[in-house]
Amino acid sequence: MTTFEVRLGIAEEEEEKEDDSSDDEEEIYTGPSTKSRRKTTTRMSSGIAAAAAGAEAIAPAMFKSTVEITQTLLACEDKKDKRHRDLLGVEERKLHIEEAKTEISRAGVAGLISAVNNLASAILALAGDKSATGDTAS
Repeated sequence: MTTFEVRLGIAEEEEEKEDDSSDDEEEIYTGPSTKSRRKTTTRMSSGIAAAAAGAEAIAPAMFKSTVEITQTLLACEDKKDKRHRDLLGVEERKLHIEEAKTEISRAGVAGLISAVNNLASAILALAGDKSATGDTAS
């Protein structure tokens, strides 16, 4: 209880004592009694105090939540960056593999062309030899 509430409690007790001693007097209603106004004031002040205490209790929880959210977002960004780097690495390896395949294909075609040229040269040489030997035989 706050000091204000304690004082109100003492005042209420004194008022109750006065009320007990004046039972034989006639009471005239003039609106809310001082006692009910004090109770309302007490409830309001204790509500405000509770709200202030609640706000003070919420602030550290909000800070902790903010820190956790920030850490989570940073971790998410780090993972995202790592995935991006990994993806770039995979794409680069794919590119190297594709270049290697292309080079192998080029080398294969070049070897095939060379083989065909050698075969053509051999056929021409053989044909030249046949025609040279066939001319002398006639």
